[in-house]
Amino acid sequence: CPNYVKGELLIGGVGVAKGYRGDKELTEKKFVESDGIKWYRTGDAGRTWNDGTIEFLGRLDNQVKVKGHRIELGEIEDALIGNPKINKAVVDVIKIGTNNQLVAFIESNESKEHTLTRLSSNEKINKLKSEYIDYDEYLNYENNVVLGLIFSIFMDLGINEGKRYSFDEIMRFGGIDIEYELLVERWLLLLQEHSMISLEDGIYLFKKIDMELDTTIDLDNFKNNIVDIIQGKKQAIDVFYAAESKLSPSRLLKKLKNYRENINELIEIVRMIFDDKNRNLKILEIGGRNSELTEELITNFEDKIEKYVYTDTSLYFANEFEDIKNKYTCFEFIKINSSNKYLENFKTENFDIVILYNSLHRSHNISDMLHDIKTILAPMGIVIGTEINDKLLLPEISASVLEYGFRDFDLFERNGKIIPSIKNIQMASEGCKYTTEYLSDDAEVKKTGNMIYVLENNKIEVKQDELTKFLKNKIPEYMIPFEFVMVGEMPLNKNGKIDRKELRKLIEGYDNQNSGYDRKNIDGTNETEKYDEITRKLVKIYQKILNDMNVLSTSNYFQLGGDSLTATKIVSEVQKELCVQISIGDIFKYPVLRELSEYIKKIDKKRNLSFQKIIPDVENINEPFALTDVQFAYWAGRSGAYSLGEVSSHCYFELDCKNIDINRVQKVINDMIREHPMLRCIILKDGRQQILKKVPPFILDINNLSCFEEDDMELALKIVRKKMSHEIIKMDQWPLFDFKVSLLKNDNLRIHVSFDNIILDGWSMFYILKELKTRYEDENYHYIIPELSFRDYVIAMEKEKESDQYRQDKQYWMDRLDEFLDAPIIKGSISEDKVENQIFSRREAYISEDGWNKIRKIAKSYEITPAILLITLFSDTLREYSLNKEFVLNITQFNRNEIHPDINKIVGDFTTLTYLEVKNSNEDILVNRARILQKQLSDDMNHGLYSAIKFSRELRLKQKKEKGSLMPIVFTSGIGLSQGGQNDWLGKISYNISQTPQVWLDHQVIEDDGNLKLIWDSVDEIFGVELLNNMFLNYVRRIEYLVGNKIQFALSDKNFVEDETSDKDEETVEFKENRKVICNNDEKYNKNISQKLLKIWGKILDSSEIGLHDEFFALGGNSLNAVQIVNLINDEFGINLPLFVILENSNIYKLSQYILEKLSDDKVNDEQNIDKGYF
Repeated sequence: CPNYVKGELLIGGVGVAKGYRGDKELTEKKFVESDGIKWYRTGDAGRTWNDGTIEFLGRLDNQVKVKGHRIELGEIEDALIGNPKINKAVVDVIKIGTNNQLVAFIESNESKEHTLTRLSSNEKINKLKSEYIDYDEYLNYENNVVLGLIFSIFMDLGINEGKRYSFDEIMRFGGIDIEYELLVERWLLLLQEHSMISLEDGIYLFKKIDMELDTTIDLDNFKNNIVDIIQGKKQAIDVFYAAESKLSPSRLLKKLKNYRENINELIEIVRMIFDDKNRNLKILEIGGRNSELTEELITNFEDKIEKYVYTDTSLYFANEFEDIKNKYTCFEFIKINSSNKYLENFKTENFDIVILYNSLHRSHNISDMLHDIKTILAPMGIVIGTEINDKLLLPEISASVLEYGFRDFDLFERNGKIIPSIKNIQMASEGCKYTTEYLSDDAEVKKTGNMIYVLENNKIEVKQDELTKFLKNKIPEYMIPFEFVMVGEMPLNKNGKIDRKELRKLIEGYDNQNSGYDRKNIDGTNETEKYDEITRKLVKIYQKILNDMNVLSTSNYFQLGGDSLTATKIVSEVQKELCVQISIGDIFKYPVLRELSEYIKKIDKKRNLSFQKIIPDVENINEPFALTDVQFAYWAGRSGAYSLGEVSSHCYFELDCKNIDINRVQKVINDMIREHPMLRCIILKDGRQQILKKVPPFILDINNLSCFEEDDMELALKIVRKKMSHEIIKMDQWPLFDFKVSLLKNDNLRIHVSFDNIILDGWSMFYILKELKTRYEDENYHYIIPELSFRDYVIAMEKEKESDQYRQDKQYWMDRLDEFLDAPIIKGSISEDKVENQIFSRREAYISEDGWNKIRKIAKSYEITPAILLITLFSDTLREYSLNKEFVLNITQFNRNEIHPDINKIVGDFTTLTYLEVKNSNEDILVNRARILQKQLSDDMNHGLYSAIKFSRELRLKQKKEKGSLMPIVFTSGIGLSQGGQNDWLGKISYNISQTPQVWLDHQVIEDDGNLKLIWDSVDEIFGVELLNNMFLNYVRRIEYLVGNKIQFALSDKNFVEDETSDKDEETVEFKENRKVICNNDEKYNKNISQKLLKIWGKILDSSEIGLHDEFFALGGNSLNAVQIVNLINDEFGINLPLFVILENSNIYKLSQYILEKLSDDKVNDEQNIDKGYF
């Protein structure tokens, strides 16, 4: 390289090695030849200066790029090692979620201070030791009892004194189960060691001996049980741990001399630790199986214990600890699967004290057990253990029987014994790099009959905040690691270098069960303990809402499976728990929990929670109140003020049921009407809504079709469908829903359900239909009426329009007004002005549960929501058929601000709309396009107080688009809502369709029995059936390609749609012909009509001085006034006047002419209908 240009440092010359022994691949990689010279590639970076100096620039593989910054990892490592508490540090770049993050692995220095340096010289400990009885004189007696018992068992198995037997003969004559082969071998070896039998050429001789057996227990009964166990007639655990048994190892232990003295000493050591730490501690007790000891420890130190966990491999002992669990809130019993896998059971825990009361010997390998314990032990944490004298033979007739002669244990390190010796403990603790604070010597064990060991994890405690602060003074902010991981000891590869691959496994999703290391917190404490209050509460909120107790500060919202619906719940909980207002967009913008926590801390006080606690206004629940923005859009949309306004916002369902009691259904419906206020709601003519206090009983319309032939029955059902599926329910008359029943053959029936969306959104409809079934099946169902009403909610949200946040959100949208995109302009579509029959038809596709799970998995992997992924695919399809490659989608969601505990118990229209600009990013990768859309939608939802409906009025004024549909291509996300099925509703859904004014195409996505249902409800007349079919196929095939599976889908019911269209066409032509005749009428003016109009205008516009030619808007009129005037005119003259008439005939003179013509039209139509026999 030229001078001052960085390159790799190579070493050449006679001293260069031939290569790596036994590693051909690495040799070829690191040793190269050039110009006949052999060079070694060091992997180090360097450059030469003009004077020949070689400058070392660090490792080549240690230079990385993270978030746009080129970083030298060695520089961060050097900074960390500069901290006196740190022994070794490795920094690496690891993918967490979808982002590369800096992660530091830390091995701290050992502390020179010790917690229990005065243990051996402690006066109270020494006094307790003096209270022990000399155990040695009892040892031989107790061992002789054990040996005599074993010999006697062989006799009871049919083995005779003075006779010779091979091992196979002993097993066969004694009828011993092969499972106990190792146990018999141990017993024979013990008897042989104590000269009670001899072995010659594989033949055992049982000698004649005098035996002295212990009479304190019923040995005859004990022997009989042991014989039954090893012959396979009884289970060992049933014998030893039966409620009435006194033979369990823990109960036998209590009969030993110095049992109480040993307990007293252990408790005193625990007391010394509490005194030294001077804070509340967390204790883990592993398998002591002595509830008396556990309770005594908790009783003595209850006010100093933060948490006391007792863990065991068997649930059998749970009952023994049940009273403790009920008595002490700090206590917890945890059953684990294996005694040697505490690493897996307590990954996020760090304990200050671990107690091994006569339990270490039950681990299959004591070194492995102590190693695993160290991974869950806090820095400077203490292990306290006791074991009985390893020379005592009592375990050979208790634990040995329970463990089949210890067949699954590694007894090599214990010289074949089950109880570890002093030397065993010493070697194991040194191998695990504990500091031995105390270990009984031979004399003490011999005297007391017990061994006590106290081990310390003497690694220095390192706090994360302390390290972060330390690094801020050494390196730039962007170089501070995203996460710190504590390792007890750095893993080494075969060359003796730190094994980075092993370290990465602690973070990445590899199987590290056998690695011996684990992902740890830098400060050695429980993960959540190091968090500040906001982060800790946020973790609990995520755990609760996402039903995942493994949430940490580094968890990613999308990786946890979060979506927009769960985000609304998190927003609500944050408002309640943290008293701060965030948005769904904030959660999307800061998907890593820790990032969201930092954002919340920085929120301007002005943006603190502006929602006041709602005080339900029960007294005024029946008073009129405002429509929401979306409700107002529905109301104005069907009034004729805009194009495609000849339909209502409406949903229709058909449920196929069997063996249903119709009388009970009718009762349930009326119960629900009484208890759900919005089922008693009407929309007043002045543009407000009202919950009626009392309504008449709802009477089901029942049609018995069972007498019809199959074809006639189908035709009759189609007639009902045709009428109800596109029904326009009168909003000012109750009810704004309908239920009809068609009785079919063989006890089958169909329930036809019609809802007006203006009172119920999709979530609320599903809620009502599910509750219908619940009430029907449960005669004792009791509904607790919520305190909150939809009226309370609407009023609270209206107050938000006075907030600073509302003004900021409005400005966000107004700043984009001039450049805001249009809706998609689909090639081949016709102008909506030419639509003669606004009939909606449906196309459906089902994504299987497997396919849907794949979509969610893809979304989760790339930190996007499943809905965004589908929106992106939908946009790609539209772009292919659209003249404009950049456009706006109308995004519908069922989001409710959860500002009261009862918010999810009430029904109403909580629909929100967002105008999402879909720009042509030229990104080739699908997920990248999805991320761009998610970012845009996140920002838009972050400014959602100013609604899309409000913004649409500004767009109309700017574009001078008074009547046309503004954003008629809709995406409705019902992900997170279950449409229900046979198990959720009274019957299986057999047909469903929706319609909305000013909508051309509404794409709905709904979860249905684990599958995903894709729905396109469309006005086919605008696009044409063939074009829509092709577009839908295109969309479905994109998803097929994504999931790799075929998807079942259905196009529209063509015959039904065509039949409807032809009928409507005839009616329209006839109407047009009549219209032409009446337009030639010479009567232009009618004084009576104009006088009535003057009175109506004066009332609404609050003016007594209105001339015949005064313009409506010049008089101060607005769209709400126009709707109010139209409603009053229709009532006054008995006509159906569209809202656009006010806009086109904007003074009383013109309007009176129009009304006169309208009255004449109606008169002619009535006469013709009479002639045709329609009336």
